[in-house]
Amino acid sequence: MVPAGAITGPFTVRVGTNSAGSALDFGVVPTIAGFSPPSGPVGREVTINGTGFTTEPTIVTSVTFGGTAASPVTVNSITQITATVPTGAATGPIVVTVAGIPSAPSASNFEVRLPPEILTTIPGIPDAPFHPNSGRTGTPVSIWGRNFGFAPTVEVVNTAGAVMNTFTDVTVTAGSSGGVAFQRIDARVGATSGTLPRAGRIRVTESPGNFATTATNFTLLA
Repeated sequence: MVPAGAITGPFTVRVGTNSAGSALDFGVVPTIAGFSPPSGPVGREVTINGTGFTTEPTIVTSVTFGGTAASPVTVNSITQITATVPTGAATGPIVVTVAGIPSAPSASNFEVRLPPEILTTIPGIPDAPFHPNSGRTGTPVSIWGRNFGFAPTVEVVNTAGAVMNTFTDVTVTAGSSGGVAFQRIDARVGATSGTLPRAGRIRVTESPGNFATTATNFTLLA
């Protein structure tokens, strides 16, 4: 019986005081117990926990997200791997392969989140990508784009990415115009402070590290 905690590698047979090691490796089927986070964009690092992993450098370990190979892959221990969501990955199960032996697919899918997109041109909507282009605390603002998710964070940021204002009352609705599907964010300018007026780009964050920024400025007014 293969013992708990076993990893792929040579095995030894002992009879009394005599022993002999195998010339070939015995392959242990890896298992996936879980992973974190459960979703993220391309480039997100994911921690995978399980059994049957190996830190032996001569044994190749690979990870796929929805069938697409991840890179880089780092084996932290015999029970943990970190892997980066690859370009071209689609929502689907994770599979860990050790020495050519694949695990069963993960019990749940990893959801690949697409990067948000600000749409600058939409037929029939002259106000895109956002309107108005300035406002004070409480001013309603609409922003058009895609892949915003359901609860994005909307901020005005300076050229260094520092937050100047956080919009409130954020809602997201889906629509289409002229054959172009989009999402529209409706929000209000948050409480302002500091020297006004001042301008910055609007940043829409769908999830940590997954955001889009407008190409033109929004001006905060007193």
